[in-house]
Amino acid sequence: MPWLIKKLARAGIVGVDLHKPYRANVPKMGGLGILVGLIVAFSIGLVFQVFDLKKLAIVLSIILLAGTFGILDDLFDLNAKIKLSLPILFVIPLMLIYPSSAITLPSLTIDLDFSYWLLISIWLMIAINGTNMLAGLNGLEAGLGAIACFSLWIVSIFLRASESAFILVVSCGVLLASLWYNKYPAKIFPGNIGTSLIGVIIVVSAVVGKFEFLGLIVMIPYFIDMFLKFWTAKGILVRHQHLPTKVTNDGKLIAPAGSYLSLIRLFIQKDPLSEKEVVTRIWLIGIVFGILVVSLALMVR
Repeated sequence: MPWLIKKLARAGIVGVDLHKPYRANVPKMGGLGILVGLIVAFSIGLVFQVFDLKKLAIVLSIILLAGTFGILDDLFDLNAKIKLSLPILFVIPLMLIYPSSAITLPSLTIDLDFSYWLLISIWLMIAINGTNMLAGLNGLEAGLGAIACFSLWIVSIFLRASESAFILVVSCGVLLASLWYNKYPAKIFPGNIGTSLIGVIIVVSAVVGKFEFLGLIVMIPYFIDMFLKFWTAKGILVRHQHLPTKVTNDGKLIAPAGSYLSLIRLFIQKDPLSEKEVVTRIWLIGIVFGILVVSLALMVR
């Protein structure tokens, strides 16, 4: 990652750290490091045949597709229609190797037939865009993603979903490694490539392990954030017209009056908080839902 930080800085691939009293330029597209880490880990898995080679290769191909999508978004700022439609195609490789259309709920299994894949496609689209929207604070994306992956890894152990366990433990490790450089004060931002990978990993691991319901629950913090933004900003197409978060001279964040709400801004509506304090609170929300999915997994087992 230090090598990547230097290369991105020299190439001018940087973003402004908006939530500081000063406006520092920080290298972005740190998700490239996450992508490389995943590729290396999955390649080792292929060599040692951790699980079925065809399935492992398909999952890796989906990760590569998500990574490519994130790179294009970082470099060319894809429009909203492409961001909403293109990720739906990522589910096609999964259909080739996981034909099951049944979803498992606590004490209940429902066969949804073809509508299962329609719902998974919509979920994948929402997941990629949702993880991209709940972002912007140092350590938020990598930390919350690692919490979700760790929680689902425990779920996969309980449910004996070995393939998902491999995907999740590798992803958790890579995200924790990236968090070291993304935590406050960030030396690099994960960018859209990083957030896209987090969304894909959560959905793919849940589908592979057949714990889709639990995967949905662990993503509730992202869903809350999306709902608040759509509800108060009247859709993604006009959100950019609203006022940005204010930063005081001592680094506290304040939500501007009359602007859209988000999960971040819920905490700074009345009293200003530091960036680290807001991130910690959102991490705690992620941990709460992580504990919930682990508890539900014990019921399903």
